[in-house]
Amino acid sequence: MRKNFIKIILFIAVLFAVSTIYGFISGGPLKRVVPENAVADLTGIDFSVDKVRVAGINWEYYGSELYTPEDFANGGVKPPVIEATDGADADYATHRVTLKLPKGKTYGIYGWSMLTSMRLYINGSLALEVGFPGKTKETTMPRSQFYFYAFAPETDTTELIYHVSSFYTSDDAGRYSFIINDFSRMFHDIYLNLFTTTIMAGCLVAAFLFYLGMFIFTPGKRSFLFFSVSCLLTAARFTVMDAKPLMALFPGISWFAGYATEYLTMVLLLMFCNLYIDALYPKLLHRIYLGVILAGCALYAAVTNRYFIRVYTRFMLYFSVFAGISAIVSILLIIVRFIKKKPKYLADVMLLIGFSLIAVSAVDEAANKIIHINLGALPLANAMIGCVMIHMVALALDFSRSEIELINARAVERELTDTNRSLDQLNRMKSELIATVSHETRTPLAVLSGYAELISKELRRKGVDEQTAKDLDKITDETQRIAGLIDVMQKLVRDKDHIRSKTRLNLGGLIDGVTRLYSPIFTRKNTRLISDGIPENIPDVYADANGITQVFFNLLQNAHHHTENGAVTVSVAAEENFISVTVADTGSGIPPEIMPRLFERGVSGDIDGSGFGLAICKEIIDAHGGVIEITAEPGGGTAARFTLPIFIEKEENDGTQNDPAC
Repeated sequence: MRKNFIKIILFIAVLFAVSTIYGFISGGPLKRVVPENAVADLTGIDFSVDKVRVAGINWEYYGSELYTPEDFANGGVKPPVIEATDGADADYATHRVTLKLPKGKTYGIYGWSMLTSMRLYINGSLALEVGFPGKTKETTMPRSQFYFYAFAPETDTTELIYHVSSFYTSDDAGRYSFIINDFSRMFHDIYLNLFTTTIMAGCLVAAFLFYLGMFIFTPGKRSFLFFSVSCLLTAARFTVMDAKPLMALFPGISWFAGYATEYLTMVLLLMFCNLYIDALYPKLLHRIYLGVILAGCALYAAVTNRYFIRVYTRFMLYFSVFAGISAIVSILLIIVRFIKKKPKYLADVMLLIGFSLIAVSAVDEAANKIIHINLGALPLANAMIGCVMIHMVALALDFSRSEIELINARAVERELTDTNRSLDQLNRMKSELIATVSHETRTPLAVLSGYAELISKELRRKGVDEQTAKDLDKITDETQRIAGLIDVMQKLVRDKDHIRSKTRLNLGGLIDGVTRLYSPIFTRKNTRLISDGIPENIPDVYADANGITQVFFNLLQNAHHHTENGAVTVSVAAEENFISVTVADTGSGIPPEIMPRLFERGVSGDIDGSGFGLAICKEIIDAHGGVIEITAEPGGGTAARFTLPIFIEKEENDGTQNDPAC
């Protein structure tokens, strides 16, 4: 983690160094000067170091008038109103301010005209026009573009007269502040701004294409799609902000296209940024909260057309507040998430840093605009670029980590496949060995048993002592026991194959046949074998007949071995999708110490027991998707219960059933 922390610090240091170099090249700090009684005193400004933004308040304001310098010279104007705010209450107006500037130098003035028409007079001469300001909507041609002009005052005061017409927005005929700088540095700033904005937009478009391609090839990564769209929207916003390179490159673009692009990019950017956060951190944003944001953005975007310009410009302030609150809430939720759940990967930390960078810059810009306090954070545009760059690296790291994990998972999968293949081969070899041993040893054991039995009879017939006969009887018993163990091993192999041939089975008929076969054996020990009320209409089951017969044989054999002068009861009951079968006896029961290990191979409560019977029963029942359980009390009998799935035909009536064991 320490190495990752060092990497993050180095990466942020590089971004900060680039931003600092850009700020130094762009011409130093921007000072804000507020006029007093329509006079802005700039005599104390060192324009070789600083540039000045003249605030748009405390100007002379003449509502519903377009006065020319000649009108002011002739005195044919009405008394002005000194504006204390940026607002205005007329569709067209004249604004006037005087600058105190040292003469003998050449200055540059530049700014941004939104959806208004503007005409600028400097010291009585027409300097420039943006669009065409008129006194009616029909005679006004709006234009949104960046403007600049150079002038050299011959006196210590410079008079600026603005004509502004705004018949299309709710801003009325307000005017915007402008920047004044040394002439040579003005062009430096303009070209640098245009160059960097174009480069940034180009980089963002490249990021859009890259991550869009990543989404196309990895469709499950919705974060790639939303991030790519956010990059494209940010690039589009850069082209219509500040130097407005889109307008400079394509002067034929209509005023509405540029204006709508500026508004729509902000709305859609808020929408896709929240979708991006939701894709990165599912369930972080509540569905209702996310729905309100998307609905608000969609509604505002829907009215962004030339027929509702006054509507959406009037509500722009409210939407900005809505956007700011939603952005702050979303980022706070991300921060809280990281506080509660510490990030495990470097990419998570970088994502948090990127979001925090935007949050701090947004708060700084809001404080600068509302209360005119500069907190010293990066400009929002620079923060957006920094956030995009950080997130590009973070997403790339996250994707590479996912790819590494996928490669490792595939390697483990291949290793498991090879291991399973080896185990299958060993299992086949084991089965073949057991089958071979069973086949090759059964014949000599049978011969040995036969000869031992024959010798025993002959010796008894000829009068050999009883002890010798008993010893030969033991030989017979032991050879038969060994043969029985081999049979168990052979059945163990055979039964695993038998359970694959499951089909529709009449369980009642199978139970009836088995109980009739075993009844004489129980009678010899004075024990009754009872079939307790097996229903005639019991449903068929889906099972392998040989396997289930083997289970019955094993359970009945255990009951016969432990029960004398008692009873063994077989009962059947239907339970939802299963049939349960119980074999209960009144025998000697099972010792408590072996109950937890009853189904393990080799575990038996009898000295001469093999311990394979119940283990085979459990394997067969498990393979059928059922369960088997044993309940017993010492001296109180034993009950073995197992379940089998009811046969259910498919709708196609093809005579098969979905296998519960699969």
